[in-house]
Amino acid sequence: MLGQFGTGNIMGPDGQVGGQAGYLEPDIYHFRNNIEYVGAAVPEAFAHLAGTWKGPQEANTNGKPDVTVTIGAGGTVTISGKAALSGADATVTAKWDGQDDYIAPDTTLATGDFVIVLNSTNGGGSQAEGGIKLIVPALSGLKEAPVLKYANSNLSGMNGALTVKGPAKQ
Repeated sequence: MLGQFGTGNIMGPDGQVGGQAGYLEPDIYHFRNNIEYVGAAVPEAFAHLAGTWKGPQEANTNGKPDVTVTIGAGGTVTISGKAALSGADATVTAKWDGQDDYIAPDTTLATGDFVIVLNSTNGGGSQAEGGIKLIVPALSGLKEAPVLKYANSNLSGMNGALTVKGPAKQ
């Protein structure tokens, strides 16, 4: 059925299913199981992570300049720094609106981490810009000190990305 109406795949040994149904906007619907949180209300994780985080760019193409991640309690995230490939100044801002935002278990590694994705339809490929991905420890840790393990936004064209692992809260 998926082959007839869209694309689908199984992403990993846990049986996570994702893909899209429909071929033309506005009737393209993305689907994925294992979603922890979705909807218009801003998740409490933003209030927990609120503040400014800073760390070196993951790529070493321009001397690892700092990447700054600013997280607002209202669901706005801004990532700024030097683009990994071009070295140009870059800033990407996204706001949780529940349209293409979600929190889900990070199934890329068996760490128990969660991924927070804003503007997911703008989050991949060399022409993408505007999507932001954050990785945090298990959501049960919201009562503990905030930890941001990873932040990323792909930039358009040949600019690369803004990526920081383990930034420190300022």
